Amino acid sequence: MVNVAPAERYTAEFEADADPGIYPMHCHKVDHVRNGGVSPGGMLTAIVYEQVMGTDVFADLMEKAGYEL
Repeated sequence: MVNVAPAERYTAEFEADADPGIYPMHCHKVDHVRNGGVSPGGMLTAIVYEQVMGTDVFADLMEKAGYEL
């Protein structure tokens, strides 16, 4: 576990042998995964395998997060 202060970021490098997919990661403090009472937001990220980046599921998640592909 790593404590992350406001405006800090860290890079984690690891090897994974899970099936290709999208694996969300988030802080377990409810206030940390909300932005002004709106969920999801805040300290929320995902591990995304390259094999799924061209899928409809990935495109849908990116659109919901406000990103353009």
